[in-house]
Order: sequence, then C-alpha cells, then structure tokens
Amino acid sequence: MPDVAIDGPTLDGALLDQAPPDSAASDADAAPDPSLLQILGDTEGWAEGIDVELDPQGNAVIAGEFGGTINIGPDTLSQSPPAPWTKGGDGLLAKTSAAGSWLWGKTTARGNPGTSFYHRLKINSVGESYYVGTIAGTVEIGNQQHSPAVSAGFLLKVDSSGTHLWHDVYDCGGITDADGVGIDGAGNAYVSGSFEKTLQIGGLAVTSKGGSDIYLLKVDPAGTPVWLIGAGGGKDDAGRAIAVAPNGSVYIGGLFTGQATFGSVTLTAVGTTAGSGATAAFVAEVSPAGVVNWVAQGGTSTAGGNVAATEAIAVHSDGTLRVGGLFEGQGTFGSTVLTGTPQVANSFVAALDGSGTFKWAVRLGKGVATDLWLDKTGVTYAVGALAGTAAFGSTANGGIDAFVARVAPGGQVLGGILGGGLVEDAAYGITGDGAGNLFVAGYVRGPGPVQFGTQKPVLDGTEHLFLWKLPNSWL
Repeated sequence: MPDVAIDGPTLDGALLDQAPPDSAASDADAAPDPSLLQILGDTEGWAEGIDVELDPQGNAVIAGEFGGTINIGPDTLSQSPPAPWTKGGDGLLAKTSAAGSWLWGKTTARGNPGTSFYHRLKINSVGESYYVGTIAGTVEIGNQQHSPAVSAGFLLKVDSSGTHLWHDVYDCGGITDADGVGIDGAGNAYVSGSFEKTLQIGGLAVTSKGGSDIYLLKVDPAGTPVWLIGAGGGKDDAGRAIAVAPNGSVYIGGLFTGQATFGSVTLTAVGTTAGSGATAAFVAEVSPAGVVNWVAQGGTSTAGGNVAATEAIAVHSDGTLRVGGLFEGQGTFGSTVLTGTPQVANSFVAALDGSGTFKWAVRLGKGVATDLWLDKTGVTYAVGALAGTAAFGSTANGGIDAFVARVAPGGQVLGGILGGGLVEDAAYGITGDGAGNLFVAGYVRGPGPVQFGTQKPVLDGTEHLFLWKLPNSWL
C-alpha cells in the first residue's frame, strides 16, 4: 500500500477463550464463549498472518511470513539464517481445523538468503490453494532457486496438504510484485500486481509507460499463461486486489498516479496538476478474454491529501461490488463525499453496481481497510488497521489496532470490534462460513499484554500471527 501515515507510524499456538468487549457482565459472569484466538510466535521466532481462506472441509488456511523458529502443530519451521521481522522472512503456509487444531505448517518459499512472503490466497473446490507473493534476494521455491535483480512476483499452487504442485516467477528485471489472486469456476487463476520496464511471461509481454505499471495475468489450471494485459501511465501505479464473479468477469483494484490508461479508457486523478500527480483508487471490470469493460475511480481530493488506493474487492451474487481501502483528507466516491483526517490514511468501504457506478461509501476511521468478506444477505465485513476512535464507537487501545467492522447492504455501519496491544497491530485477511462465523488473520506486536475481547494474553517476543474465529453476532 502507499506509504501514508495513519497516526504517527506507517503501515507497511495457544487456544484462548474470548468474550465480546463492552459487556455489562464481568469476566466471571460472562456466558460461555464459542470463539477462538490462536497466536503463533514467541522469543524464538516471529510470524505474521496476511490472508485466510476456508477449504471445502471448513479448515482455515493461512498465508503469511515468519522468521526464526516457530512451532505449528506437528511441524517446526526454521528460517536460516534467522532474521528479525524488520528484515523480512520466509513464506508461511499453515492449516488449522475448524475446531482450532493446527494440522500442519510449511514454508515452500525459503530465503537462501533472501526474503519471501505471501500477499493473498484462494482455494478451489478440491482444496488446492493458489498463493501469490513477492521474493527478493535468492529464494528457493519447490526445488528451484530464483534470484531476481530486485524483486519478483510469484504464483504458487499447492495441494490440500501443502505440497508443492507448480509455481511460476514473474520478473521484469526491476521491481515486480504479485499482490492479488483470483480463480474462476474452470480453475483458471488471475494475478495482479505492478512491474517496471518490460514484463515477459511465457510468450506474452507488457511494457511500462513510465514508473511502475499495473499488470493482470490469466493462467490455466496448469499455470500456462493465457493472456497478459497492462495499464497505467507515466508515474507509479499498482494492482492490489482481484475478485472473480460467477460469470467469469474479473475485477481488479489498486491505485494510479496522475493519468492512467486502462484499455481504451484514460482517467485523470482528481487533484492532479502539472508536474504533480495525485493518487486515485480504482476498480475495473475485465472480461474473461482480457478486455477492459469499464473503470471507476474514487477517493482523491485536494482537501487535506491526494493519496487513495483500493486494497480489497468482493463480489456479491447479485452482481454488485464492495471495495475497501484508504484515502487521505477528503474522498469522493460517485456522489458521496467522505471527510476524514487530513494528511493521514482514512479507511473506507464503498459499493458499486455492475456497471461501475458508486452507490454509497462510508468511512470507518483513521486507518486502512485491507480485506472484505460479503455474506449472502449483502452485509460487508471489513478488516484492517485503525487508530483513534472508529465509526462503530470503539477506541484503539494504543497506537494502531486490528479491526473488524460490519456494514449493512445500504452502507450503514452496524458495529465492529478492535483487537491488539499498545503498539501497532493489523488484521489483513477475513473470510466466513455458512454458520455465521468469521475468520480473521493478522499480526499483533509484543512483548506485553494485548486484548481481543475480554481476554488479555501477555506475549513474549515481538511479532505474532493471530487467527481469530468469532461469531458475526458480536459486531
């Protein structure tokens, strides 16, 4: 995401019983609590959770990164040489049962020396997982070593036990990232990210118009490239998120700076002046054949900031979209104008119809919305990082906290909950099941006490992965 301040800093396994916050009952009188909090990391190793999805059996699969040595159920993962979280780590894959037991933990992208981490994941109908991420230095994936000149994106497919099936690395010779992934009903995968110079994948190629540009790649179930398209302008642009609709339409979101072209559509970010480009959030619809149907922008303003980005997209069965991300100062989404804190990031959730028209938008507080999940009724659940007081009334314990928010189909904020400690914490991924449970992944920083609901575990060590299963009725 762009380097924007929330409020000071910038954003770049025990089972613990939980209870909802702000309860009138004391801890001793609280009703039995069905939720689970799982934490990985201690003085010997650190970990971060970046995304979570459910497999066909209801198990939770987590993508993230780790350093040092950590234990995940029957498996011990070790980074060699060990490095602190500030220096980056190895890619982490882990699975836990719906009841909260760790089934396995693996890393299939190992620094040698180098760093790798996973941005997003998707799971198909037979439990195979597709992961995208970024590597730097020399990294081993499967039995192959890769040494990009600067950084490279990758797509990795594993089976239901985490065993490597195939992977591909995307390297332009400069900075290349893979940030979003989606899969369609036929098993094709879609990858979005950013690149410099010329990006060649198989026999396909796209060339940047200047700075970093956006790419969107489609591969078949075996990983063979089908098509590759680029978008952007003369400054820095990036693809952050992907969602695939049941009809095969692909939705990509991210940011562009100044002026950018998507297919036959050219957009200029509001607030752009000669020699200075504002950064706008965008969402685009792309056909299964790789044709851009429409593009919408939002979030930019000259009032108190000129940075915005789409970080997450979700598609409802009725064809409408929800997007989440950040804007500075004042953001415009169609006819809705949101007023936030100037010069810092403000989190938002917005809705669009199937033709790309914004229907509503809502600000959740100072921070960023990093992921979304939509239930069948059209209620949106957003996660991210938040400072100060949220739109749902809760106040961060200190620094920046992880949040989960619930937004009605019409855009009203129905409720939310915070979790974290006194430093910087964030939720990065969310999904849900048909029984009303939410699964949230992220990181929480120690050492010291943190709070999720009424539980206040004391952490030893620095960076800890958390997976929080909680009922949506809490929000």
